[in-house]
Order: sequence, then structure tokens, then C-alpha cells
Amino acid sequence: MGWMIGFVLGAAFGYAVCAIYSAEKDNIERGDCMHTIEWNKDLIKRYPYLLPRNIFTDEVSEDYDYTWTRLDEIEDGWQDLFLKMCEEIREPLIKADYLDDFRFSQLKEKYGVMRCYCFGAPKEVHDIINKYEQESKRTCIQCGRNAAKISTGWISPYCLSCAKVLSEHMDFMDINEWYGGNEDV
Repeated sequence: MGWMIGFVLGAAFGYAVCAIYSAEKDNIERGDCMHTIEWNKDLIKRYPYLLPRNIFTDEVSEDYDYTWTRLDEIEDGWQDLFLKMCEEIREPLIKADYLDDFRFSQLKEKYGVMRCYCFGAPKEVHDIINKYEQESKRTCIQCGRNAAKISTGWISPYCLSCAKVLSEHMDFMDINEWYGGNEDV
């Protein structure tokens, strides 16, 4: 039951904005609402590994009502990036006949990076996940724009606009300085 409470709390904080996926535009549109149940059902149909499951038993809670998905565990600014990753890993998972069996064991932010841990997958899937984890280092955790600053307390990347808004409460440094000028990081 503890894992479910953690997911529910994580999902509640993820509802700060609504993300509505538009297949025609291939991007995320943000508004002031929660994901709709129909949108979540469509999302899970395309990416079955976003269905919340008990990590130990792989079972879906009897009272699951599609009000949230594993996408809600991802920081708002990284949700577009995460959905692009989900789309990119979809084909290799289908090719390996693993789409319905693939699971993320944990999704989180750690040291300013989107972390996507999974239970066994083809090497190609791990390579794609790693590519998007690396991209998240330079993507604003709050809005999804290119990050130029990094917070020095709780390590997180921010664009100039978000860092300016938060600068009264947080300290920042230049992201290139943080990564030692290494453009590949």
C-alpha cells in the first residue's frame, strides 16, 4: 500500500498543469487542467508500460480509474521529452515482442537528471533511454525550454526565465560552469 500512496502523492504534484498530446502536432500543449481520463486511456493503449502497477506483483489496483498514469511521475518540464522517448522505444519493444511486458521500475529526478529505470529490455531501448536522460540535463525541469542555469541546492536544470522567477528562493549557477564546460554533458 505504501508504494500506491507514493504514486498517488507524486501524481497529485504532477497535476500542476495539464498536458494534452496532439498526434497531429506531435507535441505537448499545456493548460490549466488535469489529464482527462480519455487521454490517459489513449496514452496507456499506446504505451502500456505507463499503466500504474504494483512493482512487486505487477498487478493493477482494483480501484484504478485512469485519473493518472506513470507520466505524472515525471516533472512537468520533462513530460514532452519523456513522451518522445516513449514513442522512440515503442518500435524496438514491438520488434522484440516486449511492448506489453516492458515496465519502468522507477521514474524520478536525481541530481538534475530524469531517471528512467526499467526491468530488462533490449539494448537498443536502454540506449534510447540513456539518450533522453542525457538530454534532460539541459532541459528546464519546470517548463521544458533549454536550460541555462542549474540550482545549487536541490540540483535541477532551469531556463533563464524560470531561474529568474525562482532566484529569490534558490541559488543558481551557469549550467556550462556546472558541467565543467563539457558540451557533451
